Amino acid sequence: MIRAFIFKEWLKLRWAFLGLSLLGLGFLVFINHSLYREFAAGPAVPIWQNLVERQVMFFAGIKYFGVLAGLVTALVQWLPDIPNRGLRLQLHLPFPQMQGMAIVVFCGALTMIFVCVQILFLLLVITQYYFPWPVVRAVGLTVIPWMLAGLPVYAMTGALLLDTSPVRKVVYGLIGWQMASLYLAGCGYAGFEGVLGLYGLMALLMLFAPFIPAERFKRGAL
Repeated sequence: MIRAFIFKEWLKLRWAFLGLSLLGLGFLVFINHSLYREFAAGPAVPIWQNLVERQVMFFAGIKYFGVLAGLVTALVQWLPDIPNRGLRLQLHLPFPQMQGMAIVVFCGALTMIFVCVQILFLLLVITQYYFPWPVVRAVGLTVIPWMLAGLPVYAMTGALLLDTSPVRKVVYGLIGWQMASLYLAGCGYAGFEGVLGLYGLMALLMLFAPFIPAERFKRGAL
């Protein structure tokens, strides 16, 4: 049964995974092309000046990629279950309901995390080709919170879609928006270096949000 759950989720998520991966690769190709043109055009001093003194982020184009990944993953995963009340069928299968819900959330979160990790890794590979290690490290510490923002967006979008109360939908949406804003609010390079562990823990804890409407759904309280 667990394998069936995982396979069902993969069937829903595979195209989202492929599409997000291709979109992220497109951003990275653009970033690499821009850096290549800048370094080929003349001396590197102005580039370093922009990087160090003006805190110009050459990778700013992927700032909202994590948010987009979380939103797309949640929509692709949960929307098919809403119109025909597919969630009710899932919660009445001969299988522990919350365990099934945990598998669903795990598959969605893992898909989003894997997409973001591969884009972050490739960005760091590009960065190390043009810059020394301190810059590579600063870029990584800057981008990690941007990618983590996708987890609360994924969780709250899922909870919003599963809940039928308009008031609670608004609440979930506001919480997701505020949490994403928190992760994206850093100024300059590595602004969240000292709290990355806390931010990562908060993002993981947000994944419990879809369980709330699922439990109400199971009890017929929605």
